[in-house]
Amino acid sequence: VLYILQGEWKKSQPYLKEVFKIRQATKDSVGLGYIYLDLAESASNRNKQDSALYYISLSRNIRNKLNDKQGVAITYVAEGETYKFNNNYNKAIPSFQQGLQLARLIGFTDLARYCYD
Repeated sequence: VLYILQGEWKKSQPYLKEVFKIRQATKDSVGLGYIYLDLAESASNRNKQDSALYYISLSRNIRNKLNDKQGVAITYVAEGETYKFNNNYNKAIPSFQQGLQLARLIGFTDLARYCYD
């Protein structure tokens, strides 16, 4: 995560892959939901939008199965950010709107404010 925060996407890859292996081996569904979003962010910042969207969808599927509404809302916002990062505003807006709708429904005010921003 430190490498991600520093924008060192290539350096983060071996660590992300190792975390992914651990999450799979331990059957940690919640952890997989998080690592998929980390992989999506890394892919997006390496201009691999299709990979980023794929990882986001995997995270959303897990979070839906867990009935994790907050996690699902976050995946919609991550999807919106991915589209926005690639100047695909026509797809970014609906994603942010879905994230906003869920955030408001569950009272996640910080995420709702972020969506408005």
